[in-house]
Amino acid sequence: MQHFIARQKTELRPFLAETLGLSGRKAKDLVDSKLVFVNDKRVWIATYLLRPGDRVDVVVPKEETAPEPVILHEDEWIIAVDKPAGVVTESDPASMEARLRKTREDNRIRAIHRLDKETSGVVLFAKTDEVHGRFVELWSDKEVRKLYLAVSYGEADFDARTVKTPVDGKSALSHVKTISRTKDFSCFEVEIETGRKYQVRKHLAVIRHPVVGDKSIGVKVVISAALKNVRRQMLHAWKISFVHPFTGQKLALTAPVPQDMAGLIKELGLRVQEDR
Repeated sequence: MQHFIARQKTELRPFLAETLGLSGRKAKDLVDSKLVFVNDKRVWIATYLLRPGDRVDVVVPKEETAPEPVILHEDEWIIAVDKPAGVVTESDPASMEARLRKTREDNRIRAIHRLDKETSGVVLFAKTDEVHGRFVELWSDKEVRKLYLAVSYGEADFDARTVKTPVDGKSALSHVKTISRTKDFSCFEVEIETGRKYQVRKHLAVIRHPVVGDKSIGVKVVISAALKNVRRQMLHAWKISFVHPFTGQKLALTAPVPQDMAGLIKELGLRVQEDR
């Protein structure tokens, strides 16, 4: 995190370009990343007008190599991966699917389901089209239990709550359980019975507990210094379980809470029990 004070009236983009020695294009990219704060409020408008005395905080993205995928389970039909945040699931040369295809030298590998780029956690990949089809049926029949872990704004006033608000005009159902809470934050376990796009984030926002770090539908004002270094939404595909369609055995997989999320949970005074 870098801190600056505006000395004169100027737009945000040229201020960042001059202060950080960036081109106008790179300065705008930095603003677009939504990692710039003015007076503790997240700002993503390049033409935002700074006034003398305004405090500008910038989380400068690090050049990082995508970590190697952690294999949670593998058999002759599927590969279960703990996807790190910042890696897309598929449809990109740098996606988890593409990396698995390259390392296994097998272009038949296909993602069975998807996670947002900023969401970490369990993702399943099929080794053949036949396996992919069988697992898609499993998803369609709602025979897969999916649990997410989320760090959200606001102190929850409930232990458990069901949210039925439609997402993009389609029915959606989420069961939210409070794991821990403080005056300003809560840690939730969210089980989804439907798999609508951005369902967990949207449902938590509906009940006034948006996910920390959600740059699209989250909170703009920073209420804790710990949040300024949060680079992504604090959402983790924690656990998944199902009866394996090829073995008939129940398979339960857990992706450990990632370091950035575990650190924030501790810093905010929350807790999470891995064996829940």
